[in-house]
Amino acid sequence: MVPPARSFLNGTTGATPSRTEAVLDAIKHAILAGELRPGQGLVETELAQLLGVSKTPVREALKTLAGAGLVTMSPYRGATVRAIDPASAAAIYDLRLLLEPEAVRRAVQAHAAHVEDMRADGTQAGTDAGSWATAQAALAASDAATDQAQRSLANREFHR
Repeated sequence: MVPPARSFLNGTTGATPSRTEAVLDAIKHAILAGELRPGQGLVETELAQLLGVSKTPVREALKTLAGAGLVTMSPYRGATVRAIDPASAAAIYDLRLLLEPEAVRRAVQAHAAHVEDMRADGTQAGTDAGSWATAQAALAASDAATDQAQRSLANREFHR
């Protein structure tokens, strides 16, 4: 697992997230990238040492990830990366099949007036050309991904 790209952890300047947010980003990225496997134990002291922080932001990040369903917390056993059983995965996809078409329909209706603006200047309405280019690159990376971890990360980048 590598520390997050934008934080106090690597000395970048500008607006930085809190330690907890940076740790949260790093652990979430490692889970979504497959660096941390389902069922793998997450030891607070090891994560804190790896990320160069105290155990407190690690503990808070793990609680947040547990609330998001990526981590399970067990008394006396600590945190583990959550494994998704086939029934849960099927339920998630069923729910997405119901929600996503409606979300697309609403997005198309809300932004139909901006289509010409986007075509005219090559940017997405309300964003700069760099953001539009980043989104296009992420979409291309998703299409070119050869495994699920790469596809998941590219999808996440596209939806930022």
